Amino acid sequence: MRSGNALAVWGADCRAGLVERSQDQGRYIFSYNEGAESPEAQVSLTMPVRLESWTSRDLHPIFQMNLPEGVLQQKIIPPVLPSPPE
Repeated sequence: MRSGNALAVWGADCRAGLVERSQDQGRYIFSYNEGAESPEAQVSLTMPVRLESWTSRDLHPIFQMNLPEGVLQQKIIPPVLPSPPE
C-alpha cells in the first residue's frame, strides 16, 4: 500500500520505516523497513521492531508528540496527518 501519502521515519541515522494513512479505513499504519533489524531502528519502546505493521485509528503517540510546526506541518497535513485541532 505504498503511496504518496507516506512519510519516511528515521531513527539513529537509518531509515526505520514508513508511516501512512490508509485511504479505505482511515487508519494509520507504521511499517518498519525490512532491513531495520537492529534495536537502534526502534522508534518507540512501545513499538519494537517487527515484520507486522503497527496499525492505529489515531496517529501513533510517538508521531503525535514529534509533529513539526509551522509551514512544514501545513505541507504534510493533507496527505498524511490529521487536521490540527482548532
